Amino acid sequence: MVNISTTINAQTKIILAPEKLAEFIHGQVFPNEYTAQIFNFYMDCPIQDISAFAAQYHISDMDLKKYYESYIKDYYINWELEDMLSYVEKSSQDSP
Repeated sequence: MVNISTTINAQTKIILAPEKLAEFIHGQVFPNEYTAQIFNFYMDCPIQDISAFAAQYHISDMDLKKYYESYIKDYYINWELEDMLSYVEKSSQDSP
């Protein structure tokens, strides 16, 4: 069980619970009051922690990538994450 709370909430007054972050990613919603925490997750958490978090909360790589591309990538690029999720686009194109 991975604990990302310290990293995502590092310099914030409002605490975002990991369970809530998982709900945001599943639902593809981006509440502005958690902008710093969400950016921290995608940019500051080690890639292995992001992967473990996704597995722990049953977040598909497709949802993880879709959220990143919809809300994060225009502001910050995480090349390591993009590399990890690069297969997703190819797999989704192969589907009927």
